[in-house]
Amino acid sequence: MNGQQRELIRTSFEQVRQHKEEASELFYEHLFAGNPELLPMFKSASARSQVNKLMQVLEYAVDHLDHWPTFMSQAEELGARHVAYGVRPDHYAAVGVTLMTTLRAVLGNEFSDETEEAWMEFYTEISLVMERGGRG
Repeated sequence: MNGQQRELIRTSFEQVRQHKEEASELFYEHLFAGNPELLPMFKSASARSQVNKLMQVLEYAVDHLDHWPTFMSQAEELGARHVAYGVRPDHYAAVGVTLMTTLRAVLGNEFSDETEEAWMEFYTEISLVMERGGRG
């Protein structure tokens, strides 16, 4: 990610942050609509708490854009922990598509092509490192 992409992510996420509960609910609504096979992974009480954790992880990642190598090592550890939840490599693609859909819905016209490209780069870097962590 370059500096301009980091700034686009920061700026756009400030808008998302103002609607984070709504964005989380919208994200999971879209995720399960397009990937109903993932729903059983979220049936337990502890899994339901994951709804808010998505926004927490995104907030943390955005807040640590200037400390990316440190965050990426944490993302690798997070990927390793997600294996216990049943997360497979193909799930990361579904999450990425759903994240873009959610951002588009929350940001509306503010979700420009450049902003989408920045978010795709951001998410791709994170998901690849998490997948690597999941492989051990």
